[in-house]
Amino acid sequence: MIYFIGRGEINTVKLKQFLATYLSALLLAYLTTSSSSSASRLISQQTLSGSNVRWDIWQGSINLLSDIPWYGSGVGTYWLLYPRYRLFSDPAGGQNPHNDYIQYLIEAGIPGLALLVLLMGFIAYSWWKYISNRNNESVKRIEATALMAGITAIGFHSLFTFNLGHFSILFLIGLLLGRFLFIVGQTKSIIFLNQLSIRKSVFSLTLASATIILLSYFTLTSTSVLFLSKARTAYSEGNMIQADKFNAISLSLYPYNDRAHLLYALIYKSIIKNIAELPEEKRLQFYNQAIEHIKEARKLNPLRPNSYFIQAQLIEETSDIAGSNWRMEALHWYQQSLKADPRFILAIKGLANFYLTQNDIERASNTVYLALRYQYPGDKETLEFYQFAGLVLQQSGNKIHMKLLKDKLQ
Repeated sequence: MIYFIGRGEINTVKLKQFLATYLSALLLAYLTTSSSSSASRLISQQTLSGSNVRWDIWQGSINLLSDIPWYGSGVGTYWLLYPRYRLFSDPAGGQNPHNDYIQYLIEAGIPGLALLVLLMGFIAYSWWKYISNRNNESVKRIEATALMAGITAIGFHSLFTFNLGHFSILFLIGLLLGRFLFIVGQTKSIIFLNQLSIRKSVFSLTLASATIILLSYFTLTSTSVLFLSKARTAYSEGNMIQADKFNAISLSLYPYNDRAHLLYALIYKSIIKNIAELPEEKRLQFYNQAIEHIKEARKLNPLRPNSYFIQAQLIEETSDIAGSNWRMEALHWYQQSLKADPRFILAIKGLANFYLTQNDIERASNTVYLALRYQYPGDKETLEFYQFAGLVLQQSGNKIHMKLLKDKLQ
């Protein structure tokens, strides 16, 4: 239809007939699927208060964007930066802004978004030049238009979701673009494509080298993650020797993973806490090693709240080693963790418990109340947090705080 409209080969009556047919088909498709995925999809866009989730995400993302340099924050950093800008009414996971263009602008800055827009403009220009050339076969012009329509649909849909983050959709785009460029590259209408020349041997060598480099990198990182997963399992089972062994392999394969350093800190913290007969010099040694791993993790990734939280817990549990100022230090790291992610349940519970041990019930209640203003997913962890919040708020007797908890439970 885009092709025929562009060529002026369709009259008003046919256009109206097409639109009527299209809208009828769209309505029928919605009605036949409204009881399953489509209805669920629509419902999922609404928060408990009835406001649109995407607007909340976009507003928080725009607030984040105002603090980002023009060259971006770095690819893959959105989910780490976003928590401190999240609106209270936003219940989403916070992994992406549900808009590819906003995410590109945040992570890759103006250069990244400009490159994407230029690429899309070149594709559109190539399509128009091809279908405008009457010497090209009509069948191929229609096929090129169909491919262009598919690419445009994905590009438009990216305004409302994260198409470019799905491998399956990226694979589909690759197929569409491959076929599209194969068609338009056979005409003199696209001067650039016809002038582009490269020796077959150079192309093959470049492609093979890039493939080997990428495969090597992803093999190392994925194997490192596999051993990290084994180390976490061993740690959760209380097998610190196995956890240390697997974690060492994980770090040797990929030493830039902050999570592996944090796991080492947890292993040493657990040893200090659970082995009562551990000599004093060994306790001090493991404490210093845990601190060093936390610092290394924070150097690699200062945005992850876990590093601050683990250090706060370590100081609180080893107050005799941490020194006379351990209370102020523990409080500082708890606050830093919540600054990185105000919704981080572990840090909220840790800080509230810290205040309770200091008999400061009012601050413990305020800590829980501030966290309760956020929307949490309806899972087991949230329910456990609400139960914990109930115990804290009951001690404070604050009716306003208790009312908010009751509203959340409803």
